[in-house]
Amino acid sequence: MKVLILGLGLQGKAVIHDLEQSASVSQITAADIDVDKSEAYVSNKGYRKVRVVPFDASQPEKLKRLIRETGPDVLVCMLPADFQPVIARTAIDESVSYVSSSYAGTLTELNDLAVEKGVTVLPEMGLDPGVDLFSAGCAWMNWTRCTECVPMERGSRTRRAPPITRFTIKFRGPSKASSRRICVRRVF
Repeated sequence: MKVLILGLGLQGKAVIHDLEQSASVSQITAADIDVDKSEAYVSNKGYRKVRVVPFDASQPEKLKRLIRETGPDVLVCMLPADFQPVIARTAIDESVSYVSSSYAGTLTELNDLAVEKGVTVLPEMGLDPGVDLFSAGCAWMNWTRCTECVPMERGSRTRRAPPITRFTIKFRGPSKASSRRICVRRVF
């Protein structure tokens, strides 16, 4: 399998590390605006499957050419969420599956096109979002009786759960989802 990764920040580095170890991955193209820093990192780690190429996400029109030149089976976007809609649309247009760690957001609007093109779109595949949402879902399902999930406005302190069984998750980060706040109450 050939993989094109956009962005070699902390998440992108973790992705290439894992893919480098995979027997099913034959080629990794890592595209980043800072080629010198990215090449130094790849060289220092001794990765053999990774080739670094320049890519400026503020120029998405160049993405089609990059996809055509590298021929990936999947595009992994580790760029800030603002870039996601255009990059996902381009990947789908080029019949390349798409994976991202950002929240789905407007990607749901691309579902019919992705189905038509026969590609998979997997947003929210990371630690946040991803593992945290999965953990909250497991907690919700494993409680014997859970009566409500109360959305809270950003900065709101008006709705509070009993202190013994309250947890609050405030989502922040590249997804710009800081307005999402959830309070789950466990009632016995």
